[in-house]
Amino acid sequence: MKRMLTVLLLATAMFPGLAEARTRAELPAHAQVVSGDVPLRIGNESVAALRGAVLDGTAKQLMHQEPAVFELAATQVLQTMTDSMPSDAERDWVTSLLNHQPVLWQQHPETLADWFVPVFDLAAHAKALQHHWQQQEELAVLMPELEQQRSWTQAMLDAPDQLQATALKGLSPASRDRLMQQPVPPGLGALAWRALLHDQARVAIWEQALMMAPDDALRHSLPSVWLLEPAQARDWLAQVRLKRPALASVAVAALRHDPSIALRHEVLFNLLGSPRDHQSAAAALATDTAVTDETLIDAFLAAPRGLQQRALVLTLRLRDTATTRRFLASWRDAGTGDAALRESLR
Repeated sequence: MKRMLTVLLLATAMFPGLAEARTRAELPAHAQVVSGDVPLRIGNESVAALRGAVLDGTAKQLMHQEPAVFELAATQVLQTMTDSMPSDAERDWVTSLLNHQPVLWQQHPETLADWFVPVFDLAAHAKALQHHWQQQEELAVLMPELEQQRSWTQAMLDAPDQLQATALKGLSPASRDRLMQQPVPPGLGALAWRALLHDQARVAIWEQALMMAPDDALRHSLPSVWLLEPAQARDWLAQVRLKRPALASVAVAALRHDPSIALRHEVLFNLLGSPRDHQSAAAALATDTAVTDETLIDAFLAAPRGLQQRALVLTLRLRDTATTRRFLASWRDAGTGDAALRESLR
């Protein structure tokens, strides 16, 4: 049951409005401190009784009877209320929980210091559930219109970012395909762009994303660019480095997924001479298992003094194998080559 408490603590921690942690001296008088090793058990009849009380409007009366049992039962009831829209009685009960003061508290699972957090934050659960219901109601209005239209709707563009993303994920394949044939208008948020790009194989959509999508959306979506033809993906990533300099490093990192080993190595080794991209290229090559230690060493020995040679030293240090460590130590102690670079290895 300790695992159950930990999971619930992690889950409630994600919701806005989670009650603040408190020291033991700050706990309310009604607080009951429980240990993660103490099992919390509740019979199905208690959950069923609370569920029935919610439906007939008498649940508030149970709140002060066995508070610990109520919190555990209420948590389980709330978890069953996400699958359908609520009745008026259910809405009223969930609203009443917004002011609930936690009874069960647990020592913070990470610090184990004099620091306590609620085991079941019913107010946070209730707020999250109300948000979920509101989103479902908005989707019920938005989705039919989006499914029926052959283009982007104004209602879709006016919707909040999270709702846009949820709607895109919920479209039928036929409707989604129709929508992807239309130019993407301004107005999509970062989450919506991520939903649009995560399985996107249309180069036209990626080209529009290059010009319109927020940096955060592209940063998370770059690995999916390889759903395009490899040549298209390479060209697109090159455009990212050119037109979206804030994303240059992640665009270089995405080259590690190029299915052509020879082409990705050609690009990455060339980028070792780039004043802006050499560090990203070094990191990509250092973690590329298709590049051997010997290949990196040979490239270093053949490189002229300057930026590319320094970038290859960085690559060898990031690779950090017994072979690369021995080579760098040997080269440093040989006393030839760039003195400043040798000194940096001491």
